[in-house]
Amino acid sequence: MISVSIDKLMVLAMPDFSFSFKITGKPWIVKSYSIKYDYATFYNYNLIDGSTVIICHKYIRLAFNPRKCDDDIILYILNKLQIYKISRLDVALDYKHDLSQYFWFDITGRRKVNRFPKNNDPIETLYFGRPKSRLVLVIYNKAKESNLEGTKWRVEAKITNVKLDNILPIDMFQSIFAGSINSFPKKDSHLRRLLKHPEYMHKLSKSRRKKARELGMQRDNSLPHIDQPTEIYRLFRPVLMEQLRQYIMIPVTDQNYPMQSSFESDNDAITRMSYSLDD
Repeated sequence: MISVSIDKLMVLAMPDFSFSFKITGKPWIVKSYSIKYDYATFYNYNLIDGSTVIICHKYIRLAFNPRKCDDDIILYILNKLQIYKISRLDVALDYKHDLSQYFWFDITGRRKVNRFPKNNDPIETLYFGRPKSRLVLVIYNKAKESNLEGTKWRVEAKITNVKLDNILPIDMFQSIFAGSINSFPKKDSHLRRLLKHPEYMHKLSKSRRKKARELGMQRDNSLPHIDQPTEIYRLFRPVLMEQLRQYIMIPVTDQNYPMQSSFESDNDAITRMSYSLDD
């Protein structure tokens, strides 16, 4: 079973110093404080649902998790703001499989890969992309991070400086692939070490990288079949779009509302997966 959700939304609004008076004293503010720098003062508000508001001379920033926020509070705030930008958006795909047993790689071969821990212990976190990249893809053990029972792994896309005319890029998860290393020649130690150290892909020659990608994409019946992240994302993208529309105005463009894809029309696939906004 797979759960798909918007995990974080951070919006920027036009500066309005009267806004602090509109929320001061509200019962859902659990903490307020200011941080003063030479160039500006930042007024911070922590809300009862875990959301945060920051007010400064350049913008008002609201950060919240649509899965866990209080909609009445968030909509009250949003109705008083002039949103001009989404500075960050996280999309999470939660699996009930141990994703560390698969060979994860970047099909394009362009993204920097980092793994943790860096020794030979089982992989707990994989990063695709540099920290300051506009799009960073992360695969990690969500159950261990959140002290949950059972098996729960998350594939998460973190995108910054989101364009309103393409708010959920259809190719967001397209570059990563969960493959198998069992199809690799056992005598080829350079390739087989990629299962534990996928970050070494960049250290291989161009021909070996190509071979690793081709072998990794072969079907391996010894491992449980999992749906690739890009397939799941494209299937549920219209649902995520409707969720976002509850909070912000989304312009109608070809990128935001493309023609229906084969994933979106597969009703049987939708019933096989569980769409949930709650952990």
